[in-house]
Order: sequence, then C-alpha cells, then structure tokens
Amino acid sequence: MNANITVLKDESLSGAGRVVEREYREVKRKASVDELVKVVDNTSSHRFSIGEIVRMSGSNQAQYLDKSDWWMVKDADYLALEPSDTLHINTPNGDGKAARFRMVDRKAAVGERVIVVSMLGGNSASGRYYKTGDIAKVKRIKDRGVLADLTENEDYRGGGQWNIDSVDYRVLEPVDAPTPAPLSAKPAPDQAAEIIAKLTGRVAALEKRVAALGTADVTDEDVAEISRIALDPPVSSGTAKLTRVKSPQEIRDDIVKRAKEDLADLRKFAGTKVPNDFVSFWPHTGRSTDYSPMHTVEYVVNRDKRTVVTIIRSDCRGHITRGIAKCAPGDVFNSHIGRAIALRRALGLEIPEEYVSAPQPTEIRVGDVVDETDRMERKGRVVDAVRPSGYSSSEEGLTFEGGGWAYICECKIIDDSRESDSAEPRKEVA
Repeated sequence: MNANITVLKDESLSGAGRVVEREYREVKRKASVDELVKVVDNTSSHRFSIGEIVRMSGSNQAQYLDKSDWWMVKDADYLALEPSDTLHINTPNGDGKAARFRMVDRKAAVGERVIVVSMLGGNSASGRYYKTGDIAKVKRIKDRGVLADLTENEDYRGGGQWNIDSVDYRVLEPVDAPTPAPLSAKPAPDQAAEIIAKLTGRVAALEKRVAALGTADVTDEDVAEISRIALDPPVSSGTAKLTRVKSPQEIRDDIVKRAKEDLADLRKFAGTKVPNDFVSFWPHTGRSTDYSPMHTVEYVVNRDKRTVVTIIRSDCRGHITRGIAKCAPGDVFNSHIGRAIALRRALGLEIPEEYVSAPQPTEIRVGDVVDETDRMERKGRVVDAVRPSGYSSSEEGLTFEGGGWAYICECKIIDDSRESDSAEPRKEVA
C-alpha cells in the first residue's frame, strides 16, 4: 500500500457481515472542521498518539473519535485525510483478503458488481429491498436502473433479485485485478490439464444424462444432446493445438478479428433492450432484415484521447444512447477493440474478458502508428514498409509515410488499428 494512503472503515457502507474500508489520501494542508486527520507530530503538547486518527472539532483543535475529549493542535501536527473512491471489500468465496475496487458513478453493464450508496430511489422502499452497503451483481439493464442479484449479502429479501435505481448505486471496478491467461497462452502441460478437466466435467454430465434417460423413451433429440456433450468441438479441436502455443501477437490478432466480426453485422444484437430508451435495438445494417430498422450507429474515434464513443441514435425521436471505451495508460490503442467495447457498453451488454485483457502487439506491421525512441523521438509516425529493400540495413529497419527510415528496435507501437484495412463506419476526431 502507498505510504501516503490511510485505510479506514467506511461506517456508511459497512453492514451486517461485511466491513467496507475506504482509502484516504494523506495531504499536508490545514484541515476543515469535521475532517479526519492523522497525527504525525507533537508541536503543541497534545496527548494524541503519533499515527492516531482524530477529527477536527475547531480551527485548531481535534477530538478523539470515541470520546468527547479534545486537544489543541497546530497545522504541523497532522495530515488531512481526503476520502478517495477506492474501497477494500471482502469478496464472496475468496481467501479472506480484501480486494480493491474503484467506486465509479456510471451506468453498469451486465455482469458487473455494484454497491448501494443511497436509498433515494423508489425501488428501495426505504431499505426493504436493498439498503446502503449492499453489493450486487447486475443481471439485466433496466430503464432507470438495473436488475441485480443481492444474494451475496448476509441479509436479503425473497429470492434476492431486485431492481436497483441508478441514483442509488456505484459501479465497482476492480483495481489491479489479475488477468487470466487465455488457454493458448499457457504452457502445454497447463493446456492439457485444463482440457482434461473440461473433458472430465463433460463425461460427468454425459453419465448424468444417460442415467436420467435409462433405456426407454430415448428420442433423437436426446441422442443429439448426448453427442453435443460428449463431442463438444472446442475440446476436441483444442487437443490438436497442444503441440504449439500461440504467440502474444497471434492471440491479439485473434481478438481483433473477433472484435471486427462483432461489428460486421449488427443484426446479431437486434432486439437488445436499449438502456434509457423505451424501445429495443433495431439497427440499420444495409442488409435485409426481418424487422423495421430504427437505429443508426456511429463510432467516434479520438486518437489523441485514445477513446472510442459509440452513439446509438433512434430515428423515431432522435433519442441518443452512448457507450465509451478508453484505452488504459501504457496499452496500445486499437479502434476495433474500442468500438466493440463501446457498442456493448451502449447496449448494456457484458464485455468479453479478452477485449480488456488483450496482450500487447510484438510485431510492427504496415499501417501501425509508432513513436521513435531514439534521440530524435519523433511521435505518431505511420509505418509505410517493414524491412524495405534498397537500404544498407534493410532487415533491421522500416520506412514511414511521408518519408524517413528508422530501426525497428527503436520504434514503439502506439496504435495498431490499421484503419485502411477496415470498412467499418467511423468518424475521426482530431
């Protein structure tokens, strides 16, 4: 933990069976009345312990948290504690260690976890269906909130699935969450172990299915279902890949390909409920449809801010729904992955894990945008050719659009979108 951070129990969010802690930034400044401070010195003969947390009760006086006694303090005696949006929460079925989450005020997506911060909305019914401090997993996006599963809380009503108003929750985004490696990126023994585990599970499911059927009344549909369980293509095809592990570049290529396929035909998303609108998603695609199209989709790409915004506009009344994707600092920007994420966020759909955990590219290709890391440090140059002929060090270099040559080892990829390869509708923002 950062030495300039203090972690304290958040009384407003902690409830039965769960302790929620909040990170506070330690700041050297004069504190206001009612602010928490951390005692770090004693220049005024107070009787607080060094490191003790107290509350300012006056301009130059502080009070114990658990009693009314107070002492005079000087500004040099303490650090002001500013609350952050980072929480420490024990996750269900975990190892007992608190996980860190960032509390974000935005619309949640299906599959995300949220924390209740107020009971202002009507769905709470004054705490009858959910209360401050409850944590829930989003199951469905509603017009003015979400349908969420509250069963991980110690106390919940009925079946535990209730509507939570948008005003009452904040999204919990994991901080420094470990990213599971895709199967193809794992060592061959680990791949084999995982595939064997999947096969074992399918065999168990098959045995259960056969036992339930017995020997009578077996239909063609039953045979087809048993065959599907026993001969699931992902497992059988996966065994053929054990001899060769995909490189990070190949894995990223596969993910970019899937993102492009996600966007190629929006009819697959037809009928999805559009958050904050009274109609479902019926997109114009330029292709034949069995519905009446009424939504246009636009993607706004801002390469300077490394963001993609999806705008869904309704024909009937101009209603607009937006979703945004922002490239993490240090990651390579890819507009195709960004569009796929932003579209799903606009529709309130779950984001595939691979979209947010794609490995970074390792091979510079024509159309990539790179920064030079040599003494010239030229930024944002588009690669025109890799290992071009006609140079004394052709195998070690590349050229740029508009002219210029550089060593491959002295270039860093910052954008591998290669938009010229795509026919996706887009709008660029400078």
